Order: sequence, then C-alpha cells, then structure tokens
Amino acid sequence: NTSTFGSQKTLVILVNFQDNTSQPITVPDMQLNFSNYWSPWYKEVSYDQDWIDATVVGWYTMPISTSGCNIYSIEQYANQAAQNAGIDLSLYPRLVYVFPHSPSSACAAAGYGEVGGNPSHAWINWQQYNNGFVFIHEYGHNHGLYHSHSYNPTPANIVGPGNKMEYGDKFDIMGSGSINHFNAYQKSRL
Repeated sequence: NTSTFGSQKTLVILVNFQDNTSQPITVPDMQLNFSNYWSPWYKEVSYDQDWIDATVVGWYTMPISTSGCNIYSIEQYANQAAQNAGIDLSLYPRLVYVFPHSPSSACAAAGYGEVGGNPSHAWINWQQYNNGFVFIHEYGHNHGLYHSHSYNPTPANIVGPGNKMEYGDKFDIMGSGSINHFNAYQKSRL
C-alpha cells in the first residue's frame, strides 16, 4: 500500500471522449485547485503529515465515446496518452483521471477510487457533483479508507434490528459530510 505520510506524488490526467471533447477546466486551473485547496486540506487533516504534490497534464482525447466509457478503458487510454507525451508513469504512485461529464456517459458516478493500491487510481467525473468533495473522497479511498457508515436502529434501540447506511456519517467526508475532516476512526487508520 502506498504510504499516507509525506508528499503524495500524483499525476492528474485530463481526458475527454470522441463525442465529448469539452475541456471544462484548464490545466493551470486544475493545478491551482491542488495547490490552493486539496493539498492544504490533506495537510490540515493530517496535522502536516500528508500533502499532495500534483502534476496535471492533458487534455487528451481518448479513442472511445461516452457510451463506451468504463473506468478501466479511461485508465488504459489516459496512461497511453501520457506516455506518448513523454511522461514516466512510474514516477507517480498516485494516478487521477478526470473526464468531462456527459449525460449519456456509462461512467455516471461522481467518482471512483481504489482502496489502497500501488499505484492507486481515482476517476473523477468532472462537473457532475461538488468536484472538491469528490476528489477528496476518492483520494481518501486511495489512502486505504472505506466509506464512513452509520447505523439506524429500528425501533430506536441500539441493540435492535436496523439498517446500515453506506454513506451515513454526515460529519465525515468519507460518508456524506461534505468537506468535513475524516472521523477519528478513519484518521487512526491512516
């Protein structure tokens, strides 16, 4: 598993599709998001022990349409495009793929993130939801975190039957907690 301490060398590859060549954010603006928001967020929540050293490249048009989209084809074509541009992927233990949202896209979720891994991968469906929340959440998966759940007992009795809610912790970004810190359990895992 990739370390969760120190500089997180991350390659961010911006890609689009044959039938959706939009570029919803510029490379410099994406770089600014990492420098001004997302890296400082990780530095804050880790008590200065973890930050993102991002390199943003693209836009590259993949030889697939939005209807043929799946995260593994995005990974394959984005990696190939970056390598064709002279980028050594082995220098980056974290890879993030950003693609424009399309209503017809088979990649309809806001984002996807592998739990751990070396290298670790995250996929961001740009403009679908709050992009900052989505990136930080998916990158949390890359750090080895799962969703922050809650349990809703029925009837309201903590030992009674109930329902687990996958994103139920509304105070944690790994749940449904907007841009809040990771909860204490998640920080302990890191």
